[in-house]
Amino acid sequence: MRSSVPTLLLAAAGFLTGYAAIRILPPEVDAKSAERPPHESTTRRDRQNGEATSGAAKNHDSTSGKHDFASLLRKSRTLHAKFSGLLAELERMDTDVLKNLALELAGFDMESVPPKERQATYSVRSATLAEIYRREGLKALDWISEMEPTEKRNALLSGILSCLAKDTPEIAKTWIDRYRNKYGNEWSSQFVHQAIIGANSRGADDVILVQKLFGDDLRGVAITQGTYAEDFDFHRLLTGMPPGFPLHESLEYWAARDKDAAWKGVREIIASQGQGAGYLGSLFRGMSKLEGGEPAAKWTVEKLDQIPSELRERAIQSLTMSKLPMETITSLSTAFTRDEDRVFFVSGFVSPFRADMAMGALESLSSEEQRVQALIRSVTPYRRAVLDPANPKDKATLDFFGSTMDRLNLSPSSRAQVEAALHNP
Repeated sequence: MRSSVPTLLLAAAGFLTGYAAIRILPPEVDAKSAERPPHESTTRRDRQNGEATSGAAKNHDSTSGKHDFASLLRKSRTLHAKFSGLLAELERMDTDVLKNLALELAGFDMESVPPKERQATYSVRSATLAEIYRREGLKALDWISEMEPTEKRNALLSGILSCLAKDTPEIAKTWIDRYRNKYGNEWSSQFVHQAIIGANSRGADDVILVQKLFGDDLRGVAITQGTYAEDFDFHRLLTGMPPGFPLHESLEYWAARDKDAAWKGVREIIASQGQGAGYLGSLFRGMSKLEGGEPAAKWTVEKLDQIPSELRERAIQSLTMSKLPMETITSLSTAFTRDEDRVFFVSGFVSPFRADMAMGALESLSSEEQRVQALIRSVTPYRRAVLDPANPKDKATLDFFGSTMDRLNLSPSSRAQVEAALHNP
């Protein structure tokens, strides 16, 4: 499966026809620069060495007869929705012109324009720096590091290092570390996203390398960004990453591609590491996207008996970790063969923060007794202290459970059991 990447708004007219026309147009761009052929590109290895090689860049068609920045400005309104059109224009500019453009963009006050124009500015700057990197590789970093004065260096470095991180993360890391103290950890962590995108396009070993290189910078970063290589080895990813590293979204992709292989991999790390039961929910979500909730529910619940008993509740809990359509919750609830599993599963949806799912989940249970059990299990997080009706948050919790019991039309004795659990920390 492939994940989609949003199309950038690369040429919002407000920026390109306003500020750019006044300030960015380099003086050397005139009619004599028209009909310039595409510049030569470099390969990934050449960029690592900072050397250009022969070989034409992609040959984009242009209908204007001009390939300079002036014509780019005139065509900005039509290029708004065409990323490739902007890239074609950038490819036809001289490198010195591109560098002057990059310098102007790096000095632009982003806060002085509306958000849409700001996005256009970022996008054009990124595309410009990417074209410079495509031609010059590491030499582009030498240009920036030797720049005087240095106030524009941060923005230029960010653009070039994003390209390098995607292309060759091990080299990018040395440059990132060189400037980490100057620009801070927040600055240095931004390149992980591009490193992951590039690694996913090459293979699992590259993703493992990115984790080793960037370590804690990967915390909170979704590693399913970009597009997976056609032959991506998810088993290698699962067994090669550090134990406990979250791979939930990757397991969803794997299950959608090959659910049985994904389950075999999860069983392997459960046996070898004593963890991984929480991936059962990921497998369910991946399978259900292609095969539907009901077949996925049946297949998933059948796997519970192959999980060690001490990890069984963790596996069931993983099925409740995302928002599910009501029909999917019902399919799962009815698929369980043990009442205790069904009750525990439903209790995961009973919360003031999931009120839209709570009633439907509770109604999927077959008896009032099971609903009471699910309600009692769900109040555990609220039993750590006495709930005070005068406190707005506590009142919202009490109101939620009260209205839920009203809607379920619980008997007085059942209601008393739930209230006792709720009010006794």
